[in-house]
Amino acid sequence: MTGDPGQRPACPREIRLLTFTVGGVALGVDADQVEGFLEPGQAVSAVPEGIPVYDFHEIVPFRGESSRTAAPWTLFVRHPETPYGVLIDRPEEIVPIPVDSLQPLPPLLASCYGRRGAFWGAWVREDAIILLVDFYRLGGGRNKMSGRSEAKR
Repeated sequence: MTGDPGQRPACPREIRLLTFTVGGVALGVDADQVEGFLEPGQAVSAVPEGIPVYDFHEIVPFRGESSRTAAPWTLFVRHPETPYGVLIDRPEEIVPIPVDSLQPLPPLLASCYGRRGAFWGAWVREDAIILLVDFYRLGGGRNKMSGRSEAKR
């Protein structure tokens, strides 16, 4: 590669966003952070050996009551240090999103969940606001702010 060593790499024009729900809240994650899924009813033995699985609300605590689904999906995070699984209500779709359509977190949410937390922004869809999650910030399922790391396996 040639060019100015101080030059920043070109930013992508779009991100592939996997949308999903947890407790009725619409969320999204960069699809490149996701390795795969287990559907409800698939045997726990299908989880690869040594991969911990966490309830989403335990690694990303929301204020107020948490709700658990009776038949969660397991989303596997392709984490660079420690891969892990997260229980979600269900995946929705993978959609290409123009990067310039992404919004920063509103100040109220940023003060609670931003910076070192899992949420980093939002995408305003025609019928909903999708909060954007960065599973890489969670360090293998351990929320750096709350210190919780209770694996379900």
